[in-house]
Amino acid sequence: MPEVIPAGTRRQLRDYAIERLGFAPSPAQDQRADRAVEQLLAAGETAASDMLAVLSAQRFETPAWQRVIAALVVGETHFFRQAAWFSQLEEHALKPLIETRRRSGTRRLRLWSAACATGEEAYTLALIVRRLLAPGDDWDIRIIGTDINAGFLTDARRAEYREWSLREIEPAVRARHFRALGAGRFALAPAIRDMVSFRLLDLGEAAPPGEEMDLIVCRNMLMYLTPERQAAVARRLVAAVAPGGWLAVAPAEASAEGFRPLVPLNVPSAIFFHHAVAPAAPSPAAVPRERPATAKNAATRTRPRSPSVARPRKPAADATADGVDRIRALVDRGDLAAARSQCETLLAGDSLSYAGNMLLALICDEQDDVRAALAAAKHAAYVEPRSAPAHFLCGAALARLGRMVESQRKMEIVVQLLDAGAPAASRFWDVSAGRLRQAAVDALAGAQLANVRSSVGAAR
Repeated sequence: MPEVIPAGTRRQLRDYAIERLGFAPSPAQDQRADRAVEQLLAAGETAASDMLAVLSAQRFETPAWQRVIAALVVGETHFFRQAAWFSQLEEHALKPLIETRRRSGTRRLRLWSAACATGEEAYTLALIVRRLLAPGDDWDIRIIGTDINAGFLTDARRAEYREWSLREIEPAVRARHFRALGAGRFALAPAIRDMVSFRLLDLGEAAPPGEEMDLIVCRNMLMYLTPERQAAVARRLVAAVAPGGWLAVAPAEASAEGFRPLVPLNVPSAIFFHHAVAPAAPSPAAVPRERPATAKNAATRTRPRSPSVARPRKPAADATADGVDRIRALVDRGDLAAARSQCETLLAGDSLSYAGNMLLALICDEQDDVRAALAAAKHAAYVEPRSAPAHFLCGAALARLGRMVESQRKMEIVVQLLDAGAPAASRFWDVSAGRLRQAAVDALAGAQLANVRSSVGAAR
């Protein structure tokens, strides 16, 4: 008869497993951790009273920890997941990178899919690289996928997938690079499979692969971690990016502050981070003498760099709190025009005010200025990537504009953030996490967004 674990021991095991792996506490993680404890008990290798001591003494590679990890780690992925995101990655990162290397004669690429799960993301990178390189090009290419879950990596090395994993692949690509195995399964072509190697790695405790990477993709992993573990992993990722290289994370994880000194690049469906290379200093003989500023040459000499890659300034510590409260009072009196005007003035002085951008989004939504509401909500989500309400406001506005694919992606982010324990409420947003999550789920199912209206009426 299976041993019954006392409630106190079960709680200790659950809390220790979540803390050791760096996951942010949440009801969803508690449920997964309870399943992990049940799996340890079912294995019958260790008495319940000894489990905590055994886990404390072991590393994550051991069978006991791998059972815990299998229950705790979410592995949702597929080829070209969010095809628009990969299209932007190809256009703004991989193509320029390959062209730069080709011009310099350095035909070498190092790509890393961190938290690669069952391998689809790493193989997607291989498919893109294969398409970008001319036939017969002799390049030194290394693509590596890493994950904390050994079972995922076993599946990745096998490179056999169900049709569901291929749902965003273009038919021509599927026909060329996949072979039907029957029963709805497909094998990836050896030429693509052999471009990628896989390694077991816990980014929270160990250093990444030993060489600098030209591109690192790490999506939908950081959001599940505590702020402390997020910061530690972010430092390791940043340190692994080669000069001129790129780091690509999920939009909900794209914090300009967290990935300094990399420079953010904002594009339509993504935010990427670039390890910009400073131009080499010219030799003294090549430095032109200073010319007096004239109306003709002053504009050229003072041309600002592109705003898409400009590093945002760090805002003062909630210096706008009093202003937001005054604007909130105007909203409560129904004076939306004055509230919007003051909110825009406030943001002109502190564009990175999360509270100010959220409030402006809510005001604009109430005024039926949907495009302005979307712009403000996007700014709020950029400042606070883990803000489920900000992503929800973006999704609601996108739906009203008829941009349903983008809207549904935002609602997926809302659900992921809330499941990972991200907060939902704030001093001017009184919707519970459960209600917000249900609204996002309803939106994904095609329902109306009526149960949580994205308006000032939803604010306190």
